[in-house]
Amino acid sequence: MKTSFLIQSKNGARQDILQAAVTACIGHGQLDCARVAVAYATVSGARALQAAFDNHGLQESRWLLGLDDALTQPGAIALLRSLPHSTVHIASFEKSRRRFHPKFYAFARAGSHIQRVLVVLRYLLTVVRAHRPIGPAAGLRTRGA
Repeated sequence: MKTSFLIQSKNGARQDILQAAVTACIGHGQLDCARVAVAYATVSGARALQAAFDNHGLQESRWLLGLDDALTQPGAIALLRSLPHSTVHIASFEKSRRRFHPKFYAFARAGSHIQRVLVVLRYLLTVVRAHRPIGPAAGLRTRGA
């Protein structure tokens, strides 16, 4: 297994390293399945991730979206639900003292053992956050041998 660490900071020379890593991970691996859990999702962010699958198509996807901070856009939920073979779940801990705040991305190729995982801190499914994170961000990318 190969593991890569990516670091992106607000003031770094390349502020779009995580967006580029996601697109490269999907494109180079010819991946067509996604499992995503994020605290926030916007229409522009959903479209940006969907565009990363343009070369190979998104065959199946599962989404877990948060509502706790009221930042997830209804249009993003509708867009993700409209994708073929897509399952969207909504999470909220509004009535508890906890917040739903994950940033997890896993990609695979349908019918194959090939899978890549990108676990990200402080990277949400929004275009603004992909290019200008609110703080330091780190990603872990793994792939099978």
